[in-house]
Formats: sequence, C-alpha cells, structure tokens
Amino acid sequence: MRISIEKLLQDLLLSPLGWSLWCLALGWFFLHKNKVRAAKRALAAGVILLLVFSSTFMADLLGIAVEREVPLRAAQDYPAAQAIVLLGGSVNGPVPPRLTAEEISGARVLGAVRLFKAGKAPLILVSGGELYTGTGGDARTQATDLRDLLVESGIPPQAILMETESRNTKQNAEFSAKILQGAGKKEILLVTSAYHLGRATKLYEKAGFLVTPVATSHEQTGGPRLAFAPKASNLEKSARFLKEYFGRAIGR
Repeated sequence: MRISIEKLLQDLLLSPLGWSLWCLALGWFFLHKNKVRAAKRALAAGVILLLVFSSTFMADLLGIAVEREVPLRAAQDYPAAQAIVLLGGSVNGPVPPRLTAEEISGARVLGAVRLFKAGKAPLILVSGGELYTGTGGDARTQATDLRDLLVESGIPPQAILMETESRNTKQNAEFSAKILQGAGKKEILLVTSAYHLGRATKLYEKAGFLVTPVATSHEQTGGPRLAFAPKASNLEKSARFLKEYFGRAIGR
C-alpha cells in the first residue's frame, strides 16, 4: 500500500498529466470563486502542458538528454566483472492471458544474456521485488520473471541469484549490496534501460559498488523529430524521462 501511495503521489506531483490535472482543478476552484480571468489562465496552462509534453518533439528532446550519457557497446567490448546485475521493470509476468513471463518493454534480459555468454561475469543477480499473483495462483516477483526468462535463454540456474524485496531503484541498490558485497563481490556490470541507467548507476555507486553501466533499449536513435501532434504515448514517455531528472535531483 505504501508503494502504491508513493506512485500515486509521483503521478500527481512529478508528471505532466498530474500538473495538468492540478491546473484544471485550480481553474475549477477559481470559477467557483467567480475569478473568471484566473480560471481561464489555469485552464489554459493545463491544456498547454498536455499539448507540449504529449508532442513527439518534447518526448524526443527529454529522451535524448537522459539516454546520451552512456553509449551502447557490443557485449565483448565490456570489461570483465564479478557479477552482472539485471534490474526489473521490462518484464510482464504470467497473468492471464499470458502463460509465461514475457519481456515486452525493452531488452534488458537480452543484454544480460549476451554479457554472460561473452564470459564477462560468472553470475547474474536479478533485482525486483514487486509482488503479484501468477496465473497458477503462485506468489511471484519481477526477479522471478527475470530468472525464468534467463533460464529459458540458456543461463544455468545455479548462475542466477535473486533479490526479491526491492520496490524501487534505491532499494535495488541497497538490497543488491547485501547479497553481493557480503560475498565479496563489488565489481558489477549494471544492466538496465538507457534512460534509467544514469540514476541507477549513481545509486549503485553510492551503495558501494564499482559499476560499469550497460545500456539497453535505446529509444532515441537520432535528433528530436519536428512533430507536434499530441499523442498519449508521448505523454507517457515524457513522464518517464522527467522521473529520471527528478530522481537525480533528489539524489543530489
């Protein structure tokens, strides 16, 4: 419940859609108080925010800024490490109608598999503890889904460690440290989506790791496109990229 409340507050306070809703609520308040001019300004601000952050141009601009920090490299070009850490968030679990876990939003699992098969580390720690009930009624986490996909991809089960308690990136780092650093493993290859990697790297370094960041799932492949028609998908992307900015600012 606490995590759900945190996510709700993030949506209301740290996303363009939340800002627009606040503007609309403020406009209604001013109308109720017969302050027509102020109401018009608030309502106009809400509409403008929606139009700006739902444009392809703005979503691209924000994405380029957060993804350009870590360039993509081939698996064989990364240095060897003591462990690969694979963060959850890109997998949808086995809930109806899915029978098995599927990586739908990204390629983090594939990135970890390539590193392991290139001999860059002897084990993979999967991290992600959001709990849910699977198709068969069993209790599952993101880490469970990641493990299943790794095994299906040919990774030996004995080479996979699981961190199943974390609910956010900060906890990913802290709980991973308890598992790996307790075994004397501090040098890691950190695998996550490109937009998320900058913030995740800083949190893992703060937790005591020597981090080599490994970017996957690059969404921006060129400059910002000059397209301004509003799209719901762009609004979601803008919110996701802005979350990284705010997370880094709060971390500092």
